[in-house]
Amino acid sequence: MSRWQAHHLYIEDNLASIRLIEEILHERTDIEFLNAREGQIGLDLARQRSPDLVLLDLGLPDLPGLDVLSQLQSAEATRRIPVVVADVATQKIDQLAAVGARAYH
Repeated sequence: MSRWQAHHLYIEDNLASIRLIEEILHERTDIEFLNAREGQIGLDLARQRSPDLVLLDLGLPDLPGLDVLSQLQSAEATRRIPVVVADVATQKIDQLAAVGARAYH
């Protein structure tokens, strides 16, 4: 019998942040961890793989993270995927709400 495995996508360009999340999830055999270091690659992976969760950085080299979030929220194939914004830019809270963020802490 095969076990269920969650698929998480982390869209982040900072290698240290990626390694930190990989280290945290290292022993979780029930989570497949994918990462994309550019927004467009992340969008493509989200469409292709339909992850169970997206972790999103806002400061990406090719596309603003807000644009990535907006595209994820507006596309039929990805709008139901929960997105957790992993960024310290608290000044963008209003902008996040405008593109579909439902909660923040």
